[in-house]
Amino acid sequence: MIDISLIRIKKTLVELDLRRNIGGIYVAIGAEIEIRNNKSLTTLQLDGNDIGDKRVYPIANRLQNNKTLRKLSLRYNEICHKGAFRLAAVLRNNTTLINPDLFGNHIEDKGMKYFAGALKNNMTLIKFDLGYNAIRDEGAYRLFFVQTLRTLNLKGNQISKIGSLHLAFGFHDNTTLMKLNLRKNMDAYLTVIGEIIQLRIDKVF
Repeated sequence: MIDISLIRIKKTLVELDLRRNIGGIYVAIGAEIEIRNNKSLTTLQLDGNDIGDKRVYPIANRLQNNKTLRKLSLRYNEICHKGAFRLAAVLRNNTTLINPDLFGNHIEDKGMKYFAGALKNNMTLIKFDLGYNAIRDEGAYRLFFVQTLRTLNLKGNQISKIGSLHLAFGFHDNTTLMKLNLRKNMDAYLTVIGEIIQLRIDKVF
């Protein structure tokens, strides 16, 4: 179990790794304290801590006005659409956080709706990892309107042929995206679309 008192010692810490600790609530509290007190922190890794929707709230609240954190990794934390709602609210206004990683959660289409709405207004986010989040065709459709990301990972979701068409049209004229991963979805054609889009991107850049 993490000793929260030790987190307050180092005020110039730039990277904090709290992956795979015991007790999600203690990790969430520790992360909230560190975001609040440390004005130098640029990377926070909280992977595999079973934080969930409820415990992500204090972290999201602290990130609203944070001006230093650039990378936040919340892989494998059982975060669903309610947690996505809180994190999307952060992305609407926070222009410092450029690399959120939510690989292996349960964002699904409902959570994707919140993120897509936030990303339409966020011009600074450059990388978003949403691999293995049970995102389906409706979530893929939401991405039709997102044109600012440079790197997007949608590997291992549940996007079918309909969703693949949404993505094909949505990214056809996108001149910002530089890397796209659509592998291991429900429709094998999606992998081909991803590779075609990537080839076009490589030619542009």
